[in-house]
Amino acid sequence: MKRFACHRLYVPDGTVFYRCIVCVADNGCYAGNVPLEEEQAAVEWVGGVCVACPEGEVPLSGCTVAEVCHGICGMGTLTRWWIWKACRLPVGEEHTPVAVWRRIC
Repeated sequence: MKRFACHRLYVPDGTVFYRCIVCVADNGCYAGNVPLEEEQAAVEWVGGVCVACPEGEVPLSGCTVAEVCHGICGMGTLTRWWIWKACRLPVGEEHTPVAVWRRIC
């Protein structure tokens, strides 16, 4: 299992987690998250904004975080999610188009 820390994590049920550690299973899928309360060993800092999308869903270049979240909202019952990082997007700019999305793991 790999662990990454970010400022914000959006999940398909509409929940936003702030300052959290995202756990990714060996198969590359989201396995949960815990609050980031202090520095921990074996946690990679990716920072910024991440979105959990259902497996097979890929955020498009030019879409905002808000648009991606709107498109996946209600898909929270799916069990396999991939984590996508909105590259070069300042925290708090979720309505700004994202040029590059990078899949975590």
